[in-house]
Amino acid sequence: MVIYATGFRAPEFLVPVTVRGRNGRLLHEHWAEGASAYLGLAVRGFPNAFLIAGPNTFNPAGSNPAMKEHQITYIIRCLRWREHIGAAAIEVDATAMQSYQQWLEHAIDDTVWPQTGPSWYKHPNGRVTNPWPGSARQFKQFLRRVPEEAFAPVRPGAHLEDRTHLPVSAPAAS
Repeated sequence: MVIYATGFRAPEFLVPVTVRGRNGRLLHEHWAEGASAYLGLAVRGFPNAFLIAGPNTFNPAGSNPAMKEHQITYIIRCLRWREHIGAAAIEVDATAMQSYQQWLEHAIDDTVWPQTGPSWYKHPNGRVTNPWPGSARQFKQFLRRVPEEAFAPVRPGAHLEDRTHLPVSAPAAS
């Protein structure tokens, strides 16, 4: 059997949905050159917006439902941490995002995907946006990190360019 499908645009994450972040920023514009997200689940400038099955979280050699379960567990930890510190919103820290993105790009460069032709793994510009470049075990280990290592509360009225965040401290015990 041969199946020919048209319209399959996997690298266009959330394209039919309008997601608006700080300063009115639109996610589809932010991702115009290819989607990227911290651990495939958080994007700088989009507080309290968490993704499941986001960029670079497809496991080409294992269980994808398990990958998503690990993400869900981490997102719940982030939301509990946000509640614990009394923040209205949290987002991935710029330094954490940059460090993760550098690691990801280096890891992807060590795979075959950058050298292949067009595929559903890639944005039309050639950027590899869909597969996770490591093992499911490695993904799970990344998601064992505590949220406060990568996330920060967002200062009310803060602009995306504002790199300052509220100090992280737990509320006083009652």
